[in-house]
Amino acid sequence: AKVDLERYWAHLRNSALAGDKHVITELALTSKTKHPVHIELQSQKYTSPTGVTVYRTAMTDVTERNQLTAEQVRLHSLEKLMRKKAEHAIETLKQERNLREAFVHTLTHDLRNPLAAIRLSAELQLKQTCDLARSKERAEKIVKGANRVDRMIGDLLDANSIHTGRSLPLTAKECNLSLLVSEVSKEFSAANGERFSIVVRSDLIGFWNEGLLRRLLENLLVNALKYGSPTAPITISAEKTDGSVILTVHNEGGEISPMEQETIFGLYKRTKSARSSEAKGWGIGLTLVRGIAVAHGGTVRVESERGKGTSFITTLPLDSRPKERKQLN
Repeated sequence: AKVDLERYWAHLRNSALAGDKHVITELALTSKTKHPVHIELQSQKYTSPTGVTVYRTAMTDVTERNQLTAEQVRLHSLEKLMRKKAEHAIETLKQERNLREAFVHTLTHDLRNPLAAIRLSAELQLKQTCDLARSKERAEKIVKGANRVDRMIGDLLDANSIHTGRSLPLTAKECNLSLLVSEVSKEFSAANGERFSIVVRSDLIGFWNEGLLRRLLENLLVNALKYGSPTAPITISAEKTDGSVILTVHNEGGEISPMEQETIFGLYKRTKSARSSEAKGWGIGLTLVRGIAVAHGGTVRVESERGKGTSFITTLPLDSRPKERKQLN
C-alpha cells in the first residue's frame, strides 16, 4: 500500500506540474483482516487567499461499489451465456423441424412408389383374370410392393427404438457370414451391375441373427451406391481376429468430414454432401447399422479421407448368444 501511495503522490506531482486541476485514481489496499479494500482518491487544485496553490485530496472507500460492479459484470456474463444457450436451443429446434419436414417429404414419396405399384397391379388383376401367367406376375408385384412398404415401416420403427435407447431384439443362431455376403452381393449385382469386389474368407461362421446382419449389409451397400463414386468398385471384405469378425464396406468418392463422422450414425443425420446430392434418403440407415451392431455386442465406425474413400467397419463377436441371454434377463 505504501508503494501505491508513493506512486500516487508522484503522479499527483507530475499532474500539478502539467497544470491539471482535477486528478482521480483508485488504489487497491489490503486491510488487517486480509480483505481487499478499494480507495478512490480525488485531488482538486486549489489556490489559497495568500496565493499558495495546493491540492485537496479526498479519500473514499469504494469497495462496496466495486463489488456491485463485479456482480453486475458476472450477471451480465451469465445473461449472455444464457442467451447464447437459448439461441443454440432455438437453432437446434429449427434444424430438427427441418429434418422432420424433409423426412416426412421423403417418406411419403418413397411409400407412394410401392403403393402405386400395388394399386396398379391389383386394378389390372381385377379387370383380367383369364391369363394365369399375367395374373401370377401381377400377384408377385403386389407381394413385392407390400414387402417393400413393410420393410420401410419396420426400419422406421426400429430406428426410433434405437434412438430412444432400446436394443433391437436378438435371436442368435449359427450363421455363415461368407455365404450371406455372397448372396447379398449377387442380389445387388443383379440390379446395379458387377460393381462389387468380395474379399471374404469361406469359413466365417458364428452365432448371429442372420436377418439383422442382412439388413446391416444391405444398408451399407445402399449407402455406398448412393454417395460413393458411380463407377468405382465397392469392396466388401471380412476377416476373423481374436474372437471377432470384422466386416468392412469400402467405396471410393468424396470424404466425410471429421465433424460429420461424429454424428453420422444419429437418427435423421445426413452429411452436407448427401443433403445437396440428388440421392434421396431418410437418414435412418446408419442408425440401423449401429443398432444392429450394438444388439450383437459389436461396434461400427467410419474411416474417411480425401483420396482414400470411405470405409464402414463393423466388428462383431463370433458368438452373440451371451448378448441374447442378457436381453432375456
